[in-house]
Amino acid sequence: MSDLEQTLKANELLLVYGELLTPLQKDIMEDYYAYNLSLAEIAKNRKISRAAVSDSLKKSLLKLDIFEEKLQIIAKNKVLLTDLDELHNLAKDPEIKEKLNEMKRKNINGI
Repeated sequence: MSDLEQTLKANELLLVYGELLTPLQKDIMEDYYAYNLSLAEIAKNRKISRAAVSDSLKKSLLKLDIFEEKLQIIAKNKVLLTDLDELHNLAKDPEIKEKLNEMKRKNINGI
């Protein structure tokens, strides 16, 4: 997995399951993956070691992966979005198409 793919996956997991982390874990994850701060910058800002930052990132990412493995919220959401796209393509009525678009927007924004 490329660095970009890893960052996108981490941000998606953080968006869905971030509130299940401790505040410190969530903040470190956001600093690294959302704000692109280096381990050294995070360590300096939080007055902890680089090793502590690295350890927190690894443990947090593992925890988020376990949540997704068990709950499958992201996977189910992707299936739902695919199904909405298929229905949109089959629909003839403009009102139905607009309603499907609205459902898709709500689902994307509400993950």
